[in-house]
This record gives sequence, structure tokens and C-alpha cells, in this order.
Amino acid sequence: MHADAVVLLVGPRLWRERRRIGGLLARRGLGARFARGAREAEAALLSTAPAAIVLDATGAPGAGGDGFAAADLAAYRHPGVPVVVLGGAGCADGSLFARGPNVRAVLPHAVPLADLVEVAAWQAGPSRAAAPRARAAQVAVPA
Repeated sequence: MHADAVVLLVGPRLWRERRRIGGLLARRGLGARFARGAREAEAALLSTAPAAIVLDATGAPGAGGDGFAAADLAAYRHPGVPVVVLGGAGCADGSLFARGPNVRAVLPHAVPLADLVEVAAWQAGPSRAAAPRARAAQVAVPA
């Protein structure tokens, strides 16, 4: 992993767990930047290109707007950046792959944080940045 690679994590749950997630990512050689909601995520996306984005789709939209706005901005500003979505029952049908061209995985909201970090680290890997089409395998995990 690149020492300079940073994963952007968006959502209230991820914000609350930022110390634990940050530590797990650091062990994988990755940095972490956290955003409570879409506004903070958009500010981060305008200033830097993260190696990957983790978006909590079940987070409260009142935390700064719709989280999918951040995914849309990422698709426009940084089209090669993979997005991992933590979803609820409404995400199990795989429709997020059609909505977000850079969505690479949909995980259940209750996924253990260590597993979430492994998926984010894999998506943020240097080989993925070099070949965006190589990570096109898209699997929706039922909630």
C-alpha cells in the first residue's frame, strides 16, 4: 500500500468509530479521513483524491446532505476512485451499481469493522489505481 494513500469514510457511524477504523487502516499502511456527512465529504473531494471511499448509505441525511451526493461528486471529479457502500435492506438488489459508476462493493451495515477495513484496503490498493477496469467485479451482499 502507498503510505500516502487515504481512504475517505463518510457517515455518522464511521465518524463515531473513527479512532478504531483509523487504527485498523494505519496497520494496513493507509491513512483515513472522516466526514460526518456529504458536505464534509464534498469539501474533502474538492481538495484531494482519496484512494477509496466508504459511504454509509444508512446514515442520517441530516448530517450534511445525501451521502450519495458525495459518491456522485467522486464519480465526476475522481472517476477511478472506488466506492464501497454500507447499505441497508434497500441496497440488497444491486441497483447502486447502476446509480454509481464507481461503486465497487455493497456490504451489509452490520459488517464487522475489521472486514470493512479489509475491503477498503483492497479497493485502495496500488494495483487497483493502475487498472480501473480490473476492479469491475461487482457483488452485492444481502443485508
